Amino acid sequence: MHRLDARVKLVYLAFYFAIIGFFTNPIITGIIYLSIFPAAIIARVSLKRLILTFYTFGVVLIVSLLMWPSYYRDVGVVIFNLPIFGEVTDYGFMIAVNNVFKIVTPITAFLVYISVTKPYDIVQSFIKLRLPYKVASIVSIALRFLPVTFTETKTIIEAQAARGLDLSKGNILVRLKKYTAIFIPLIVRMLKMNVELAMSLEARCFGAYNKRTFINEMKMRKEDLAFLVMIISAFIILILLRYLYNFGVL
Repeated sequence: MHRLDARVKLVYLAFYFAIIGFFTNPIITGIIYLSIFPAAIIARVSLKRLILTFYTFGVVLIVSLLMWPSYYRDVGVVIFNLPIFGEVTDYGFMIAVNNVFKIVTPITAFLVYISVTKPYDIVQSFIKLRLPYKVASIVSIALRFLPVTFTETKTIIEAQAARGLDLSKGNILVRLKKYTAIFIPLIVRMLKMNVELAMSLEARCFGAYNKRTFINEMKMRKEDLAFLVMIISAFIILILLRYLYNFGVL
């Protein structure tokens, strides 16, 4: 995965963003979701990021089970009752699970994409696809800021904990009030970093030329073309099955 052309990786990401929306059967969307993990294992994506996807899956599943079945109480057979939220039918349950996969599949695919693609290659792939290099640079900078934001948040939490802030005590409202001591310094720090970044880009005459050049130009190899053909073929086959045979539809 790491050696693949960045444009092919972008098509791989677009495949999961697009294909997951065509199906309503949670078995099919679940298989599509699980198909991401072999690539993640081959690419040696960090265990922390994979755990993050499972955590996201759990949170979205709980919210979906509480929200979606209420819209389908009159469809299907009642399988259990939820306090306050009422009856849950088999159809409502399947719709809820399907919507979970529709949300977490693009997120997981995106995590794999940024794990195996360097920001430098992302910028070049966007330019090779005839997109403005300013747009490509904005995407690259945003991706660079993600780990920086997590690191800054962790540092601020540790600093505030050393000053006696305990985020684990109190009810929800009390905890939310305590988190203002985290968010305000984080926002101030991010604004300061944005100003420094803007000054740095201006000092380097960013945007002075409309065409961007690269030291290492990416080129398609046979392996890249083979993987690209496989992705496009899988997309076409799934779409044909969906509309010709109602495959993956409840």
